[in-house]
Amino acid sequence: MTSELDILRAETQNANEKSASAATQTAAMLSLNFKLQSTASKNHAKQIELEVKTIEAREVKELLMIIQVIRSVDHWAVRALLNGLIAISP
Repeated sequence: MTSELDILRAETQNANEKSASAATQTAAMLSLNFKLQSTASKNHAKQIELEVKTIEAREVKELLMIIQVIRSVDHWAVRALLNGLIAISP
């Protein structure tokens, strides 16, 4: 009877150890999953920020092109053309 009781105690202890090990592994997996999700979220935010900066850079480039066109226009020719159109209108 004592040996049966010792066997049951050993089996119970073994089951408890396996259960504790499984709980530890589960906690570690949950922690790694959280870190992975956090990293993915940060990378997604950086990707969006990069896209916004790319769009802003494109807009600045377009604005610069517009400004360069405006600066290269012969303002005296435009003024003379406008004066001519005003003189023609009734």
